[in-house]
Amino acid sequence: MLKIINKYILTLILSLIMMFNSYDVSYKNNTDLYFKLNIPKINLNKNVYKYESKLNNVNKGLFLVNNYNLNTLSGALIIASHSGNSSISYFKNLEKLKVNDTLYLEYNRFNYMYEINDIFKIDKTGKFNYNNIDKTIYLITCDKKNSSKQVVYRGKLVKITKKSTNS
Repeated sequence: MLKIINKYILTLILSLIMMFNSYDVSYKNNTDLYFKLNIPKINLNKNVYKYESKLNNVNKGLFLVNNYNLNTLSGALIIASHSGNSSISYFKNLEKLKVNDTLYLEYNRFNYMYEINDIFKIDKTGKFNYNNIDKTIYLITCDKKNSSKQVVYRGKLVKITKKSTNS
């Protein structure tokens, strides 16, 4: 009986190691990485994966809602994440942001600085009717006080700087 239990535990452990390693490898493989989102005020610095990537999933991290092209900056960029208490609730401290706070996107050899210019609530319907204005970013998360609402943080691109070659 003990041999059967040990064999079962060993099989379970090996399965978990293989699952963890294959999951971890996908994160180390940066072919799906699109850009990094950095919000210094809330100590957030997370990867955002390409729209078509399996890693672009609100249940795995930050979710790129639309197929945005950072090369052209046409239209609006929309990113969503959870705001609860789980390990994937990357927007749990977004409520600390105020108008005029800054956030950054690191893409290729450039830093894109956005400034929050509006914060508003919408009904939680799974749909977001937004103004598709060039060089605009929307961060969306659930309202912690009202489960039928979402909070939207809108920002405008204010500066693009080339990253130093030392970083």
